[in-house]
Amino acid sequence: AHAQTPICQIGLQTGYSHANTELSSGGFSIDGIGAHSTRPDAGIRGGCDLIAGEFRFGAFGEWNNQDVTFSVNPGIFSATLGNSYSLGGRAGLMFDKVFAYGLVAWTHTDVSWSVAGPGLPSAFTGLTYGGGLEYPIRDTRVALAMELRLHHFTSENIGGPGGIDLQPDQLQGMLRLNWNFGDAPKAAKPLK
Repeated sequence: AHAQTPICQIGLQTGYSHANTELSSGGFSIDGIGAHSTRPDAGIRGGCDLIAGEFRFGAFGEWNNQDVTFSVNPGIFSATLGNSYSLGGRAGLMFDKVFAYGLVAWTHTDVSWSVAGPGLPSAFTGLTYGGGLEYPIRDTRVALAMELRLHHFTSENIGGPGGIDLQPDQLQGMLRLNWNFGDAPKAAKPLK
């Protein structure tokens, strides 16, 4: 089957995050310094897909605003994950009305610190892995999507050689409403 006209989307999304941070120095390591969203994560996403038979694939970009704070006790320092930007791709299969897919993206997330100091990164970058389900709402160009993704950020060093290595990960669940442009999937078209 040949790819058809692209299906482009723009959507609003909201969700919740949990961040886990591993701190290590030499042979010493602390894992499980957790954090969660202090308010719902919210953002916007746009992208385009192609359909070839039951296979659907495409690219997307998104921006999210969040407030995910983690701290090192007792009151040593805290950091907050803020605005996040992602560029990636997704691919999957159409099962009747449901599009089940996996995704991979490059993600940049701003971070702010409770203390000032040299060597503190202003952002974390890394890869995002995840998957989701998207269901077109019948007789409309609106689709509902549920997504779960893991942001695996690159390790950062604080304080130079002999300092602390910081390895943050973020697990995020999102619910999104998409507006489709272009050729709507067959499952979204009314039956004759």
